[in-house]
Amino acid sequence: MEVNFNKVPEGWVKETLGNLVDITIGKTPKRSEPKYWQNGKHKWATIASMVFGKEITDTAEHITDDAVRELKPKKVPKGTGCTPHITLQTQENDG
Repeated sequence: MEVNFNKVPEGWVKETLGNLVDITIGKTPKRSEPKYWQNGKHKWATIASMVFGKEITDTAEHITDDAVRELKPKKVPKGTGCTPHITLQTQENDG
C-alpha cells in the first residue's frame, strides 16, 4: 500500500512520530559472554517474543544480574506497546 504523506484525510494532523510516542531500542548483551546469560533471571524480550495481539508474560531468554548492572538495559513498563520493526520512508519531495 502506498501512502501519500502530503495528503491527509480531513480532520487529521501530520505529526512527527517521536512527538507521539517514546521510541526505544535495546542492545543485546554479548552472547559470547556466559556471565550475561547463564542462569539469568531477568526477562529478555526479543523480536521472537513479540506476537501480534499477545501480551509478553515471559521470555525464552533471561539475562543475569551482571548484565543488568553493567549494561543498564531500560525496563519497559507493563502495558507498553512493542513492535518488532517500523519501516520508515523518507520524502524526497515535500511539495
